[in-house]
Amino acid sequence: MKQAVSDELARRKERRYARPTGAAQYLGVSLATLWRWNAERDDFPRPRKIGPRATVWDLNEIDAWLDAQQAK
Repeated sequence: MKQAVSDELARRKERRYARPTGAAQYLGVSLATLWRWNAERDDFPRPRKIGPRATVWDLNEIDAWLDAQQAK
């Protein structure tokens, strides 16, 4: 049990990023829903532009957001 908690904390410390399609799949929603949440929900994690045509979401921020949604 202690090792599992330690592994989870280590996983959350490393940065994990996903392009929009990957982030939508990670959340189990459509790409349109991902972009709608980005536009309409103030508490939803914001994407990062890593290039002129490349946008990513931080999956650690998405995990934290999901945890907060479950706590509500």
